[in-house]
Amino acid sequence: PKCGSCPLAEHCRARLEGVQESIPRRRRQEVIQKKTKLAILIDGEKILMRKKTDGIGKGLWVFPSESEIGNLETDWEVTVDLPQQTHSYTRYRELLLPRIFRHKPGKKSSREMIPEGSEFQLIAELGELPMPTAYRRITQELIEALKNNIKY
Repeated sequence: PKCGSCPLAEHCRARLEGVQESIPRRRRQEVIQKKTKLAILIDGEKILMRKKTDGIGKGLWVFPSESEIGNLETDWEVTVDLPQQTHSYTRYRELLLPRIFRHKPGKKSSREMIPEGSEFQLIAELGELPMPTAYRRITQELIEALKNNIKY
């Protein structure tokens, strides 16, 4: 320990008793990294969002991952890749790779493809939904892209 530079050294019981070297040091937790491809599905004036029901972020709205969408490859096509964002929480670092999808010509939205806990939200009301900061930044990028008239 760096007892000499510690502002609490004069009040430290371990130092007063001379046992500071015998106290185990805190181990650094291993950072767990993962990548998640996010599917931003736009259907007219609405966008698919999922409300987290457990764990960290319970009750917050997020974009579903591409793996959660059943008919993604057959009914949807990528129109734009948005800038990636890093979502950090506890010992996790999640690299978010958001992509905007639109219906392929002749395809309609179907309820079967919507993951449980998901629903279409109005794009104009996204700012009112509680969501993690990284997802808020993605939402801002999305709204900026839509203002710049990207085709979706």
